[in-house]
Amino acid sequence: MTLDQLNFVRSILTGVGKDKSKLHTMNLGVLAYKELDPIDPELAINISNLNCISSKISSGLKVILLHK
Repeated sequence: MTLDQLNFVRSILTGVGKDKSKLHTMNLGVLAYKELDPIDPELAINISNLNCISSKISSGLKVILLHK
């Protein structure tokens, strides 16, 4: 489930996926803090950042990725 969510966000960010309706139902932030923070805090921060980005995209904000 988590890998599916990560792949979905990736497809949206790369322009492959066009249907953004599922972004409202994602729970990556909860996963980051409950499951990953004790094990890998750096990964938890990155997943939390991804959750923030996907939330902004679902609200209609255009996000420009800096690595491009």
